[in-house]
Amino acid sequence: MPKKLRIATLGIHHETNTFASN
Repeated sequence: MPKKLRIATLGIHHETNTFASN
C-alpha cells in the first residue's frame, strides 16, 4: 500500500470517528 494512500485512508477514518463521537 502506497504511503500517500495509507495516510489518506487514516485521515478519512479519523474524521469519521470524530464525526461519530460528536
